[in-house]
Amino acid sequence: MKGLFGLFLISAWFSLFQCYEAQAQRYKRDELATMENVKFEAFRNGGTIEFIWDINSTRDIKNIEIRKGSAEPGKLNWSLVKRLKEDEDSFTEFNPSLGEMHYKLVLIAEDGTEREYLPEFKLKGRS
Repeated sequence: MKGLFGLFLISAWFSLFQCYEAQAQRYKRDELATMENVKFEAFRNGGTIEFIWDINSTRDIKNIEIRKGSAEPGKLNWSLVKRLKEDEDSFTEFNPSLGEMHYKLVLIAEDGTEREYLPEFKLKGRS
């Protein structure tokens, strides 16, 4: 019994700490059989935040946006930071807010449906 528990702990450790790249992937599939695989990361680098993403989608994407949330009591108000071109895969926020930050990548299809992805935050360089 102890050997089984030890094996379980080792496999849990491996899946949590060794396969971190798999956790950064977001995968969605809807009833229309469209699929998306989006990797969206945010790196804090000194006084800036660098956003990097990779989008693989079967939908026809019309717009890609980065939105920023400002916290108010009980809710977040989202505002457009930048509308991006389809071939862009990075953006740098030079004046991020102090304190808790909220950002999301929004993919807007031709039919107007939106899918939102939150970044995986990481530190890069000195902060």
